Amino acid sequence: TGGETLLRKDLGELLADTKKQNMRVTLSTNGILLNLLKPILQYVDDLGLPIDGHDHASNSIMRVSANPNMRHIDFVLNSIKYVQDNHPEVNLTVRTVVTAKNYKSVPKIGKTLIDKGINPLKLRWKLFTNSQKFIISLLRLRTHGQFFVRRLRLETLTNQK
Repeated sequence: TGGETLLRKDLGELLADTKKQNMRVTLSTNGILLNLLKPILQYVDDLGLPIDGHDHASNSIMRVSANPNMRHIDFVLNSIKYVQDNHPEVNLTVRTVVTAKNYKSVPKIGKTLIDKGINPLKLRWKLFTNSQKFIISLLRLRTHGQFFVRRLRLETLTNQK
């Protein structure tokens, strides 16, 4: 994909032109640049944000930062909350990569969203994994996040490298 989409200087102009042509806009971002996201949300139909664990420690396993003080999950949760509160017309998708390193944390993501005042029933949740075994394990784990897994449309892509 070429890196973080929001760093492109002409993104607002490109999205505005795209909407003028009655095309749908789906934006995938890492979620840490909320200030750059706010002005362009008027052009966005679908927004994808990554959460790979229920807290800073588990999310950081998958989301390594050069800045140890940067808490990726906090940026993403704030972005989700902002979009739900201010742009309810934007469809939100939480994207999670499930691996052997984070699969025990993934079912707890739903509770984290609820605890932050985010309505998980207004989100789609996509799990990306290279094995259906993880999906089955997630559905069987008995955690607070089980509510989230059962209630949301669960989309999986298998055989992802």
